[in-house]
Amino acid sequence: MEKEINQHPQPISPGVIEELRSELNDLDQELIEIDGHRLKPSQCYHFDVDPVHML
Repeated sequence: MEKEINQHPQPISPGVIEELRSELNDLDQELIEIDGHRLKPSQCYHFDVDPVHML
């Protein structure tokens, strides 16, 4: 039986977004490497758009 794909995902609740932001803020003290570029994790996502953009 094939799994039904949800065509209309539910929005993320504000509480979940705030918790995620808090955890990502803690991670922002470290640098990550993507394709040879050293970045802060906060350079890899953008929450102020719908849907959220992530690398």
